[in-house]
Amino acid sequence: MSQLEQMAQMFAAIDAESRRYVMVVLRGEYERANRSRRPILRLVHGGSPAKSTAKPRAAACPEAKESA
Repeated sequence: MSQLEQMAQMFAAIDAESRRYVMVVLRGEYERANRSRRPILRLVHGGSPAKSTAKPRAAACPEAKESA
């Protein structure tokens, strides 16, 4: 028996007041899940490469010149 069938069987076995309660809980969970979803970034193939906004980094430890 699938999870959906089990839920339907249990839902049918409870009284009307309990069904209303279960529906309120499910609706709250459904709305919470929809609010927490984020848009998905999809890459487009074949477009021009994006330009980097990062500045070039200087060397962390420049070599010291030895005086001879």
